[in-house]
Formats: sequence, structure tokens, C-alpha cells
Amino acid sequence: MGRERQIMNDRPRKIGWWYPWALFGVMAVTMIVNGLLAWIADDTFSGLVTGRFRDLGLDYNRALEGGAAQERLGWRAEIAFEPRGGGGLIEVRLVTREGDPVEGADAELLIRRPVEDGFDRRIGLVPEGGGRYTARVALPKPGQWALHLLVRRGDDVFQHQTRIMAP
Repeated sequence: MGRERQIMNDRPRKIGWWYPWALFGVMAVTMIVNGLLAWIADDTFSGLVTGRFRDLGLDYNRALEGGAAQERLGWRAEIAFEPRGGGGLIEVRLVTREGDPVEGADAELLIRRPVEDGFDRRIGLVPEGGGRYTARVALPKPGQWALHLLVRRGDDVFQHQTRIMAP
């Protein structure tokens, strides 16, 4: 019996005998690291995204109410941009649900560069008649710009957003 055991131990191991142990080791390390990261995440994140959650919820409700009011208002806006030099001319056409021009409103644009901070500006639009409002703008960089239109006439408020490309 002693001789059989010695013969069995002298036999070389098969190629790849360690593959299952390597797989087990990789899985064990992965589980330990994931557990550590989950513990750190749970320990450091309070779950509170903002301290003003109530205010943000009320703002959201106001936004929903404003959207419903704007839908009832039925105004439509078309914004056109005509490049000129380092900027261009922005023309806004405002019409009612029936297609009549919206006259006597105060209109302004918030112009933002979506990819960079520091270029936001607010400009007033000049009423030209027939529901047309225009402004000349100088855009310091070429590329995409976000336009946020805000129109007020009495108690009526209308908002519209679009993007333009400046050469």
C-alpha cells in the first residue's frame, strides 16, 4: 500500500489543474472588492439629494401648473436665426391658437451655450408688429446655442425653447 501511494504521488499533474482555483480566486477577490465598495457607498451617502426637497417639489408642481396654463393659452412660437458676422438676427413670431399675431407682449431670450459656462446672457426682444419680435445678438463662439424664450402679456406667460447653430 505504501508503494502504491508513492507511485500515485510521482505522477505529474494534468495541464490546467489550477484553472478552477484561479477562477475561484478571481471570483473571491471580485466579491470582496464589491462588498467593500458597497459598504463605503452605504456609509458615505445619506440618500438625501437636496436639503430643499420640499421647495423643489413645490417648484415642480408650479411647473406642471404653468405647463397646463400655457397649453390652455394655445400660443405658438417660431424662432429663426439669420447669421450675420459674429452673431446674427433672431426673429420670433408669436401667434395664438387661431393664428392671430400676439401683440403688446414683453419678450426676452435667455441665450446659453450648453457646453460651456460663462456665456449666458439675457436680451430683450423688440416688437416689430404683426407678432414679430427681433433682436440682434453677438455670439462669441461658433457652435450650438440654447434659446429660452419668455413672453409675458398681462397675466399670460409663455415659454419656448430651441437650439440654434452659429457659424
